[in-house]
Amino acid sequence: MTDAAQRSVLAVDVGNTATRLGLFRGEELCGTLRLTTPERLTSDEAWLRLRDALPALGAERPDGAILGCVVPPLSGAWREALSRVCATRPLVVGPGLRSGVRMGYDDPAEVGADRVADVV
Repeated sequence: MTDAAQRSVLAVDVGNTATRLGLFRGEELCGTLRLTTPERLTSDEAWLRLRDALPALGAERPDGAILGCVVPPLSGAWREALSRVCATRPLVVGPGLRSGVRMGYDDPAEVGADRVADVV
């Protein structure tokens, strides 16, 4: 594993209309891409999207990944695809993530990953 300043992390934000990818090396954002979010996606299709996107972002195999997804049917596909292209299991943003932020909701699962990420 590389030192912390050189580690690459792929951030994936799956929204209702667009999926945004960002590659970080240390604290520096090195590249971004914006893709259309489909209604359905298999893990193989998500993997193909990542395989094609990584060279454009300047990465071969990121050290890690962070996934935020507000489209529940796509979350599993992206999580599996990220597990295939990254050196470690992806961190999934959402309820249950230990962030130090206490949620005052009866059902924290109703809070979208985008809202959790905004608060953190």
